[in-house]
Amino acid sequence: GLATSTEVIDQAMTRLKSSLDYLLEDSTMYGIEDAGGRIEAALQSARTMKMLLVSVAAIVFLVGGIGIMNVLFVSVKERTKEIGILKALGTSKKDILLLFLLESVEIGLFGGIVGVLVSFAAMPLMQRTGIAVSPSVEGWVIALFFAVGTAAVFGFYPAYKAAGLKPIDALTYE
Repeated sequence: GLATSTEVIDQAMTRLKSSLDYLLEDSTMYGIEDAGGRIEAALQSARTMKMLLVSVAAIVFLVGGIGIMNVLFVSVKERTKEIGILKALGTSKKDILLLFLLESVEIGLFGGIVGVLVSFAAMPLMQRTGIAVSPSVEGWVIALFFAVGTAAVFGFYPAYKAAGLKPIDALTYE
């Protein structure tokens, strides 16, 4: 009873069932399964899980990025006079942009390090739930780069706005 191709699986299963009926008095004790069906179900489950994880990652990316952007906009607002003084002293747009972009990257680096440290505590808890986890250095490095990358991407616009402030407007800001 082996099927030579996927098209004849149903026919092979029917033949096996009739052979069992012929050979045994009670063939209902035995079942015939298509292993391909289980494999397909497992693959579909894996695809669903992958989509779920990608969706969660996208939401984390947006929420984290918006949080970083808001923090930087507040920082720019609070330091408007400082930006005005820097511009009046001749600091270039590029330097001010880099100042705020580096601040954004620092926030992302701090958040990434805290996230990795929290994962050390969360891993044993996850293993107790029966969920398979496999901690890896690559995973922690990727998480750290993801946090820093998110901060850099979402920190660029507030940094650009800070660099674009006019010195006179920034100095007279209350």
